Amino acid sequence: MIKILFFILLFILNPIESVFAYKNLAKGTEFWFVFINRGFNGRVMLCSEQVNSGTISIPHLNWTESFTIDSNSCTSIVVPNLYYHLHYNRFTIEKNGIYLRTEKPVTVFSSEESNLGDHTLILPVYATGSEYIISSYDIGTPKNDNNIDNAFIIVSGYDNNQIEISPKVRYLNTRDTLLASFRITLNKGETYLYSDQGDLTGSLVKCLDPSKPISIFAGNYNTLIDSNCTDPKEGNDPVWDQLYPAESMDNEFVFIPFKYLNNGNIARILALENNCNISINNRIIKTLNEREYFDTLLFSPSSIKSNKKISVIQFSRNKDCNYPKVNKDLVGDPSMLCLLPAKAMFTGNITFKTIALGFDNIKRHCLNIITHSRNINKIYLDTLNIRNFLKPLPGNSNYYYAQIDIEEGVHNINSSAMYLAYLYGFSGYGVNYEWDGGYSLSIGYGANLTSFKTEPENPICAQTLIEFTAIAPEEVKHFEWVFEDSIKIIGKKVYYEFPKSGVYTVSLFSKLDSNDTDFWDMVQEEINVIPFIKPEIKTTPPDKKVICRGESLVLSLPNNYYTYRWSTGETSASIVIRRGGIYTVIVTSNNGCIGKASIEIEEHKTEKPIIELIGENPFCEGDSVILKINQKYNYYKWSNGDTSHTVVLKKPVSIYVTVIDSNGCSVSSDIIEIKGFSRPKPKIDGPDAVYSNFTASYKIDKLNNTKIQWSCSNGTIIGRYDLEQVDIKWTNFGTGEVEVWQSDTTTNCKGYDKLLVNIDSSLKPKITPSNKVICEGSFVILTATAGFDSYKWNTGDTTRDIKISLPGKYFVSVTNKQGIRGNSDTLEIVSSKSPIPIITGQNRICNGDTALISCLQIFSKYLWSNGDTTQSIIVNKPGVYDLMVIDSNNCIGKSTFIVELITSGLSGYYNYNFGNVILKHNKINKFDLLNSSSETIKIEKIELKKLSSDVFKIINNINYPLFLSSKEQFPLEIEFSPVAEKMYYDSLIIYINDPCKEIISIELSGAGIDKIPVVFILPDTNANAGKQNFEIPVFAYLETDTVINHNITLTYEVIFNSHYFNPESVTSGRILENILENKLRKLKIESDINALSKQKSNINTIIGDVLVGYPEKGILEFGKILFSDSTLYPLTVNGGLKIEGVCQHSLNDFELTSGTSLNLHSTLIENSVFEIQIISNEMGIFQLRLFDIKGQEIMKSVWQKYYHNTILEEKILNFDLSNYPTGFYLLMLNTPERIITKSILLVK
Repeated sequence: MIKILFFILLFILNPIESVFAYKNLAKGTEFWFVFINRGFNGRVMLCSEQVNSGTISIPHLNWTESFTIDSNSCTSIVVPNLYYHLHYNRFTIEKNGIYLRTEKPVTVFSSEESNLGDHTLILPVYATGSEYIISSYDIGTPKNDNNIDNAFIIVSGYDNNQIEISPKVRYLNTRDTLLASFRITLNKGETYLYSDQGDLTGSLVKCLDPSKPISIFAGNYNTLIDSNCTDPKEGNDPVWDQLYPAESMDNEFVFIPFKYLNNGNIARILALENNCNISINNRIIKTLNEREYFDTLLFSPSSIKSNKKISVIQFSRNKDCNYPKVNKDLVGDPSMLCLLPAKAMFTGNITFKTIALGFDNIKRHCLNIITHSRNINKIYLDTLNIRNFLKPLPGNSNYYYAQIDIEEGVHNINSSAMYLAYLYGFSGYGVNYEWDGGYSLSIGYGANLTSFKTEPENPICAQTLIEFTAIAPEEVKHFEWVFEDSIKIIGKKVYYEFPKSGVYTVSLFSKLDSNDTDFWDMVQEEINVIPFIKPEIKTTPPDKKVICRGESLVLSLPNNYYTYRWSTGETSASIVIRRGGIYTVIVTSNNGCIGKASIEIEEHKTEKPIIELIGENPFCEGDSVILKINQKYNYYKWSNGDTSHTVVLKKPVSIYVTVIDSNGCSVSSDIIEIKGFSRPKPKIDGPDAVYSNFTASYKIDKLNNTKIQWSCSNGTIIGRYDLEQVDIKWTNFGTGEVEVWQSDTTTNCKGYDKLLVNIDSSLKPKITPSNKVICEGSFVILTATAGFDSYKWNTGDTTRDIKISLPGKYFVSVTNKQGIRGNSDTLEIVSSKSPIPIITGQNRICNGDTALISCLQIFSKYLWSNGDTTQSIIVNKPGVYDLMVIDSNNCIGKSTFIVELITSGLSGYYNYNFGNVILKHNKINKFDLLNSSSETIKIEKIELKKLSSDVFKIINNINYPLFLSSKEQFPLEIEFSPVAEKMYYDSLIIYINDPCKEIISIELSGAGIDKIPVVFILPDTNANAGKQNFEIPVFAYLETDTVINHNITLTYEVIFNSHYFNPESVTSGRILENILENKLRKLKIESDINALSKQKSNINTIIGDVLVGYPEKGILEFGKILFSDSTLYPLTVNGGLKIEGVCQHSLNDFELTSGTSLNLHSTLIENSVFEIQIISNEMGIFQLRLFDIKGQEIMKSVWQKYYHNTILEEKILNFDLSNYPTGFYLLMLNTPERIITKSILLVK
């Protein structure tokens, strides 16, 4: 039986869902190949979708034939029989390669003109590989058998191609044998045949230079398939195929037995890596290491999976295995078909012809088609949609398959979706034909010549810039990317940001040159984009991106993220900055997404004001200086309170100015010290009442470093006029003047005084009162003219000044130096009550308002405690205001006025974040507004700014104005209903009119998410070694306020150290997979959840036995988690598993003093076969036994050592525990001198 297969590679990467490879690698223009059959002419069939031509040749035999092909048709060419004799030279480099070259791409198949042959697809040179693990078949040939039928042939398309061959062979009733590796060198067109009596499956062939790929054809010249049901005289036949490179393999295959062969097909499963855990239909069957294989008979469509890369070969069994079960005209010879992974699917149009190369007795033709569950409506066979033929694959509903009977002739498969297809047929048997036959050959070989990678690779998050890089051969120069909504970007490396979560198809089209009209290749990948909201930095105050030197600004993000890392090193959701610059924050979410945001804050440095001084500094008391700012600013504030750009100073002071520029930034000037010198203050002491021709003395206090200058009118200075005292002779009647100037010789500041003198005919002093009225509770000072020798008041006082507290008439008598007496006029002093000022005005104000307070009466002077000197003042702060007044009698009165602050007293509001809310869902928050004051509050309006359209809404129907009496409460409800996956912000504004006008702003925020985050928890768990039926709980809860009340099917992986815990069951659902890999056990669990909420709940419990483990805490974590509900996505919190009552031992035990050591690589056995090393210099009989935990002996080995005591002997033993369960075992070695024991732990 001969075979056809067409396919395309499809790689699956997390989170990339699938890769559609458009390029059919089976189509090419250059081919090197050979025939492995013997004794008949070879035949090559070429199929082309275009009018085509080319040549085929055997270069070293000088045989060449030209050909042409019509469009959408096939042609066949016979290769002469003279070629075949060359293939019997084993282990010889020969020039046996067949070379085929065409003008345009073709698909090539080869066979021989005989029903004793097998058929294969021929791969073009560029589609071959540099590493192969050989697949063949043998029913079990003894090593000494003369039939050398197992073989593989290597063909090189390059010169100087160094190849390393590592043979592996299995004979009848023997284990696999690894033979020594060796190397050969082939040039273009040269071949090398390797053959043996035994099965060569698992042999390794590798090019030392990966840039020089080779073709390999492998199989058996003449074999039976499944000899257990075969009459040795019937059904033997050649089986062979061109092998696919190891890099094209993967870990999942769909196996569909050929229709009508009811006794099943054989699947040979070959491991391409170590520790391959093989499962068929979700049941673990076997664990294989690299290059190991096993056969299994499958009767129905099956899913074959592994945790690592494998290859699968499909063998049809001998005709007498099938004949009793089917029509005798529907049997076929054995065949070998190399399968490709289920993910290696092809899209597009294929034209093929049902043809048996070499004979025409095919009775029935069939087509097996495999596709993904998403694509069952997209595949057409000769214009017929095959939807009704497709069935779900048992145990894996991701794939569908069909087994379809087709007529002989040309057919076409057309599909925009990915698929695999196998074409096969059967010949007659026994009546009209001497030989039976059949075919099943490969029509196409698809692989993604181009692919791409993403950065980051995983996860792919919404609203995050993703780097896409094309990976393609060097000759590909032009790349076109198509994202969702037909967004096209050109370039080998491009960047794209997915707006929200979901599954997106990304297409990469490639051309050899941008001017090409046709694409060279196309790759599509379904990208699973998980929810994430791009971080956006907000400022407080809002939208402020300029910071003034010396000020601060708050940068913040929502608290929805898991971690924060600012460029300043801080790790909080908000930071305070005091300098300008670019600030960057990197955030992570609970699902592993990373986001980055930056904001540039401009730092404005306001020019420091320069103070210009006009005048002298220092200046003399009573003078002034002017300070002026020539730069232009928006606002000026001097430290003395002035607010103009110019200030006049009349007193010494330390002063500076603070200015505010157009950016709102303030800066202060340097402090300037204004200094002043005090002037001398001369006070003339002498009589101010004299008579004509009288000489009186006048003087001032003496000061150091001063100069004095006297002058007078109506009199004459007698003597010097520059001393502290002068004598003046008054002459004329009337009024005279005495003046004096006293100047400081250091500062040049001058002081001045003047005294008016009354010149009369007789001596008459004057009385000067401090006040003409005695105010209530006060007193008045009466002062007589100075310069007399004695004073006599009518009160009896004899001093110049007297203090009186009673009203009445007062006069004084004086005597001068000459003894002349004189009397003053009588002065009457009256009494008066102190004034009581009355203050009126608004005694309660609102914050930010002002109030006018006034004194009702009119007085001479007013002085308020705030420094104002007017009858009325305006105040803007609550407090106690004092007023002092002076009336027309100079009497002082005081009063006090208290101004209180009024507040609205509204409470119960706060900035609120609604958190994560699912799109098209809502969340309501209730603000309980409370009037906590004693006043009635009048709310004029409550509204939203509507910064985010209508996603925030006020639910209440409110009749305005709204009045709240004291202690009354009002429930205000706000609804958040996001419509897109992003952050939303808005402000709720409350306008209050009474008792004060007040505007309250409440910040609202929330995030719209497309999927509901479900948090899964594996808690830290402690367990005692050996504990049975131990329980490890699994918890989950929603990270939103949403409640899920419908059933959800959940598939998740739990990973832990295999030597810590051995799981037996789960309380909910079932264990789909239980895989051991690299000392880790991975459970794949399927279970249903009926309800989820924000409340943490136990969704499952893993039950099993606690093993020995180690003292250190082991891992306990989740792997992949999948939901049946696409609106959910997982977040995980992992724990650890700690085993108590355990101490750690060395992997190797010490050597005993007896001269014998029993060594194990490890006392923890994770592979079923373990190696034991015994080194001894003892002589005699040795016995090694293995006991289970019940003390029952399960294995035993006995041997004798004859050598002398001084000679050390090493013995290696292997015990296979593959048929024994996990648990503790005891290893006991009896030597001639003693007994050595070791305990081991087997973990599967």
